[in-house]
Amino acid sequence: MLRKREELSIQLEHVRVQAQIYGNPKSFPLLCLHGWLDNSSSYEGLAKHLDKLYLIALDFPGHGYSDHLPHGMRYNFSELAAVIYGCIRKLKLNHYGLMGHSMGAGAATLAAAVLGEPLKALILLDGIGPISQKPADALDSMRKSILSFHRMAEKKMPIYQSRQRAITARMNAGNIDKESVVKLVKRGLEKTSDGYRWRSDPRLKVPS
Repeated sequence: MLRKREELSIQLEHVRVQAQIYGNPKSFPLLCLHGWLDNSSSYEGLAKHLDKLYLIALDFPGHGYSDHLPHGMRYNFSELAAVIYGCIRKLKLNHYGLMGHSMGAGAATLAAAVLGEPLKALILLDGIGPISQKPADALDSMRKSILSFHRMAEKKMPIYQSRQRAITARMNAGNIDKESVVKLVKRGLEKTSDGYRWRSDPRLKVPS
């Protein structure tokens, strides 16, 4: 039987990473890595089927309950790999596996390339490696990234008058079923004096 979910805070040198943990800490540890604009609740449904493992589902920086990156920093795959490595060090894991979905799968492949022997398992869901492009497109991508980053201050975060409106917007934006969105909303939405808004860092929408 799956043990009750618990919260875990991991303080790295530059950012605090929040995680949800399931199972027995004496079992094999598996770090679960979510996709872009998702959070650790992506693994809520899967956890009950992996009750013999020790699942550590991270909220990547800028997502869920984790801190946003410090002012001026950007989000990219190398930073995600560094966060994974930092969490492993802080938790003092001497053997472990990585399971990543989409963006998390891309980050997991980079981390796996540098972690070496302690990594015992690599599970990739709907993704393998970071997104790549043709070399001829690199200059245009860099230009778009720089311009987008400096225009962030001009953009306003959307405010929703109800949780249901936020859920509907997320369903339409990602073509995701309602049950999955409701799980993500638990950690992805916060109430303000004006309504509801996403916790995710707006900088996540800047192209890398």
